Amino acid sequence: MRKLLAVPVAVGLVLIPVVAFADGSGTSPLSNEELAWDTSSVTTTTTSWASLPALSGQAGGCNVDGISVAVTVNVAGDPFELRVTDGSNVLEPSHATFFPPGSSAVETFSADFVGGQESNNTPLTTQVEWRLLDSSGSATLHAGSVVVLPGGSHCG
Repeated sequence: MRKLLAVPVAVGLVLIPVVAFADGSGTSPLSNEELAWDTSSVTTTTTSWASLPALSGQAGGCNVDGISVAVTVNVAGDPFELRVTDGSNVLEPSHATFFPPGSSAVETFSADFVGGQESNNTPLTTQVEWRLLDSSGSATLHAGSVVVLPGGSHCG
């Protein structure tokens, strides 16, 4: 009887995340983490920092201890850089550089960024930004996700 019950439970635990992660955002009650994901394609042709709106806008909270932001993207095209800002702060490392294999091959890249501190009891909002290394090409983001883990909160 235990084996018969264990199989449906195990299948349910595998399928629930697949159904839950299409496009959108959420907040985890366990750690107050903010998360967002998107499967819409976005292309950039600029060497200036540009926000990735679907992966931006997550709350960094009111923090004295800073935050940690994990970004994962599926990209094809030319070399590009990612960075994360939190208010006026550029999180560390100041940027991460990636070299996709070409215009049609999609590759997954991940980077973690840390830092940021609020001032004046104002919650911070993260912005995931990207830019090309060279103005003669383009890069296309096919999907991405971001998880923001706040430090010690003290709004009030």
